[in-house]
Amino acid sequence: MLELAGSILKVVFFLIFLISSVPKLVNIKKFVDGVIEYRVVPRKLSVMYGYTLPVIELFASILIIFHSSSFYGFMMTLLLLVSFLIADIMVIKSKRSVTCSCFGNFLESQVDIFSLYRNGALIVLNVLAIGVTWSQHSIYSAASLVLGVVIVFIYFLSQKIWNDYKKNMKLLKA
Repeated sequence: MLELAGSILKVVFFLIFLISSVPKLVNIKKFVDGVIEYRVVPRKLSVMYGYTLPVIELFASILIIFHSSSFYGFMMTLLLLVSFLIADIMVIKSKRSVTCSCFGNFLESQVDIFSLYRNGALIVLNVLAIGVTWSQHSIYSAASLVLGVVIVFIYFLSQKIWNDYKKNMKLLKA
């Protein structure tokens, strides 16, 4: 059972970070501008972070799918998720409206409480994935692939539903 859980988590994190990195790489300038908009670190550091982040996400996602390197991939994604959570908290505390470039052009959203819940949940799952996959050799099966894809679909669908809800509530208040 732990092998199945480990395989599912590997598929989930592989897909989330792959899907997140590719649109950022396709329109890297827009993504870098989005990172600068956060105003969490100095501009030069934001630019450097913006150009390197999608490459790190892509590299980490690839590391995750191989047993011999999955620990390193999960550690990289854990550090990224913690940095995302800290940045989101800082933006929310500043009461600024900032567009999250979390998924590049694939799925735009605002930094809000949903961002905190999403990143918090991913951090918990990431830590579980490290524990489950550390000593278990995950074997990919049709079940783990299908369940992983379904979970990722629900993950992105929940973000889309939240975005639509926020947009509709804004229209109702206008």
